[in-house]
Amino acid sequence: QSGKQYELKEVVLRLAEGRSLYSDQAISNADAAVDVMRKELMQQDREVLCVVNLNAKMKPINFNIVSVGNLTQTVADIPFITKSAICSGAASTILLHTHPSGDPTPSPQDIEVTNRLIEASEILGIRLLDHVIVGNGCFVSMKTEGLFGVSENSTEIT
Repeated sequence: QSGKQYELKEVVLRLAEGRSLYSDQAISNADAAVDVMRKELMQQDREVLCVVNLNAKMKPINFNIVSVGNLTQTVADIPFITKSAICSGAASTILLHTHPSGDPTPSPQDIEVTNRLIEASEILGIRLLDHVIVGNGCFVSMKTEGLFGVSENSTEIT
Protein backbone atom coordinates (compact mmCIF):
# COMPACT_ATOMS: atom_id res chain seq x y z
CA GLN A 1 0.00 0.00 0.00
CA SER A 2 2.94 2.34 0.27
CA GLY A 3 3.05 5.09 -2.31
CA LYS A 4 -0.63 4.79 -3.32
CA GLN A 5 -2.51 8.10 -3.28
CA TYR A 6 -6.22 8.29 -2.42
CA GLU A 7 -8.14 11.28 -3.66
CA LEU A 8 -10.60 12.90 -1.28
CA LYS A 9 -12.57 15.67 -2.94
CA GLU A 10 -14.06 18.60 -1.08
CA VAL A 11 -17.84 18.91 -1.30
CA VAL A 12 -19.25 22.41 -1.73
CA LEU A 13 -22.92 22.88 -0.85
CA ARG A 14 -24.85 25.87 -2.19
CA LEU A 15 -28.43 26.91 -2.51
CA ALA A 16 -29.45 27.64 -6.05
CA GLU A 17 -32.21 30.18 -6.48
CA GLY A 18 -35.24 29.25 -8.51
CA ARG A 19 -38.42 31.15 -9.24
CA SER A 20 -39.95 33.52 -6.69
CA LEU A 21 -43.30 33.71 -4.97
CA TYR A 22 -44.15 36.97 -3.24
CA SER A 23 -45.67 37.46 0.18
CA ASP A 24 -45.79 40.53 2.39
CA GLN A 25 -47.19 38.58 5.31
CA ALA A 26 -45.50 36.50 7.93
CA ILE A 27 -46.24 32.82 7.56
CA SER A 28 -46.77 31.88 11.17
CA ASN A 29 -49.80 29.62 10.79
CA ALA A 30 -51.49 27.20 8.41
CA ASP A 31 -53.87 29.79 6.92
CA ALA A 32 -51.03 32.08 5.89
CA ALA A 33 -48.94 29.20 4.52
CA VAL A 34 -51.84 27.98 2.40
CA ASP A 35 -52.62 31.52 1.19
CA VAL A 36 -49.09 31.90 -0.13
CA MET A 37 -48.50 28.37 -1.43
CA ARG A 38 -51.93 27.13 -2.63
CA LYS A 39 -51.59 28.19 -6.27
CA GLU A 40 -48.09 26.73 -6.54
CA LEU A 41 -49.07 23.44 -4.97
CA MET A 42 -52.38 22.92 -6.77
CA GLN A 43 -50.83 23.26 -10.24
CA GLN A 44 -49.76 19.63 -10.01
CA ASP A 45 -52.00 16.65 -10.74
CA ARG A 46 -49.90 14.53 -8.38
CA GLU A 47 -49.05 14.64 -4.70
CA VAL A 48 -46.52 17.41 -3.98
CA LEU A 49 -44.47 17.88 -0.82
CA CYS A 50 -43.17 21.38 -0.04
CA VAL A 51 -41.22 23.00 2.80
CA VAL A 52 -41.49 26.72 3.54
CA ASN A 53 -38.39 27.92 5.42
CA LEU A 54 -38.84 30.84 7.83
CA ASN A 55 -36.47 33.18 9.63
CA ALA A 56 -36.64 33.97 13.36
CA LYS A 57 -39.31 36.64 12.71
CA MET A 58 -41.53 34.13 10.88
CA LYS A 59 -40.90 35.72 7.50
CA PRO A 60 -40.45 33.33 4.59
CA ILE A 61 -36.88 32.85 3.43
CA ASN A 62 -37.70 30.46 0.60
CA PHE A 63 -39.64 27.35 -0.30
CA ASN A 64 -38.51 24.00 -1.59
CA ILE A 65 -40.55 21.46 -3.55
CA VAL A 66 -39.08 18.36 -1.91
CA SER A 67 -40.82 15.84 -4.12
CA VAL A 68 -43.57 15.22 -6.64
CA GLY A 69 -45.12 11.79 -6.36
CA ASN A 70 -48.09 10.07 -7.93
CA LEU A 71 -51.83 10.28 -7.28
CA THR A 72 -51.66 8.73 -3.83
CA GLN A 73 -48.21 9.29 -2.34
CA THR A 74 -44.88 11.02 -2.50
CA VAL A 75 -41.48 10.27 -1.00
CA ALA A 76 -40.93 12.03 2.31
CA ASP A 77 -37.40 11.20 3.43
CA ILE A 78 -36.36 13.29 6.43
CA PRO A 79 -32.92 14.28 5.03
CA PHE A 80 -34.52 15.71 1.88
CA ILE A 81 -37.23 17.51 3.86
CA THR A 82 -34.70 19.19 6.17
CA LYS A 83 -31.91 19.91 3.68
CA SER A 84 -33.14 23.29 2.42
CA ALA A 85 -33.92 24.49 5.96
CA ILE A 86 -30.39 23.66 7.09
CA CYS A 87 -28.79 25.30 4.04
CA SER A 88 -31.05 28.37 4.39
CA GLY A 89 -30.30 28.94 8.06
CA ALA A 90 -34.03 28.64 8.82
CA ALA A 91 -35.30 29.04 12.38
CA SER A 92 -38.51 27.15 11.60
CA THR A 93 -40.39 25.42 8.81
CA ILE A 94 -43.89 24.59 7.71
CA LEU A 95 -44.44 21.39 5.76
CA LEU A 96 -47.23 21.32 3.18
CA HIS A 97 -48.41 18.65 0.81
CA THR A 98 -51.34 18.06 -1.47
CA HIS A 99 -53.86 15.27 -1.68
CA PRO A 100 -54.94 15.22 -5.35
CA SER A 101 -58.09 13.32 -4.33
CA GLY A 102 -59.27 16.61 -2.84
CA ASP A 103 -59.71 15.10 0.65
CA PRO A 104 -57.12 16.61 3.01
CA THR A 105 -57.64 14.01 5.75
CA PRO A 106 -54.18 12.94 7.01
CA SER A 107 -53.23 9.34 6.35
CA PRO A 108 -51.47 7.18 8.95
CA GLN A 109 -48.29 7.68 6.88
CA ASP A 110 -48.73 11.47 7.05
CA ILE A 111 -48.96 11.26 10.84
CA GLU A 112 -45.93 8.96 11.06
CA VAL A 113 -43.76 11.22 8.87
CA THR A 114 -44.83 14.24 10.90
CA ASN A 115 -43.81 12.56 14.17
CA ARG A 116 -40.44 11.59 12.70
CA LEU A 117 -39.94 15.12 11.40
CA ILE A 118 -40.77 16.60 14.81
CA GLU A 119 -38.01 14.45 16.31
CA ALA A 120 -35.53 15.42 13.59
CA SER A 121 -36.43 19.11 13.91
CA GLU A 122 -35.86 18.99 17.63
CA ILE A 123 -32.39 17.53 17.11
CA LEU A 124 -31.55 20.07 14.39
CA GLY A 125 -32.89 23.05 16.32
CA ILE A 126 -35.18 24.06 13.45
CA ARG A 127 -38.73 24.16 14.76
CA LEU A 128 -41.47 22.45 12.72
CA LEU A 129 -44.49 24.74 13.10
CA ASP A 130 -47.09 22.66 11.28
CA HIS A 131 -47.79 20.05 8.63
CA VAL A 132 -50.60 21.21 6.38
CA ILE A 133 -52.42 18.98 3.91
CA VAL A 134 -54.09 20.83 1.05
CA GLY A 135 -57.12 19.48 -0.79
CA ASN A 136 -59.59 21.02 -3.25
CA GLY A 137 -60.56 24.35 -1.67
CA CYS A 138 -59.80 23.11 1.85
CA PHE A 139 -56.91 22.09 4.06
CA VAL A 140 -56.11 20.39 7.36
CA SER A 141 -53.56 21.73 9.81
CA MET A 142 -52.23 18.72 11.65
CA LYS A 143 -51.28 20.94 14.59
CA THR A 144 -54.78 22.45 14.85
CA GLU A 145 -56.38 19.01 14.56
CA GLY A 146 -54.28 17.66 17.44
CA LEU A 147 -52.41 15.29 15.12
CA PHE A 148 -49.11 17.08 15.57
CA GLY A 149 -48.10 14.24 17.80
CA VAL A 150 -45.39 13.25 20.12
CA SER A 151 -43.56 10.02 19.54
CA GLU A 152 -42.41 8.01 22.51
CA ASN A 153 -38.82 9.31 22.25
CA SER A 154 -39.38 13.05 21.84
CA THR A 155 -40.72 16.01 23.75
CA GLU A 156 -43.68 18.01 22.56
CA ILE A 157 -43.11 21.06 20.38
CA THR A 158 -45.62 23.75 21.27
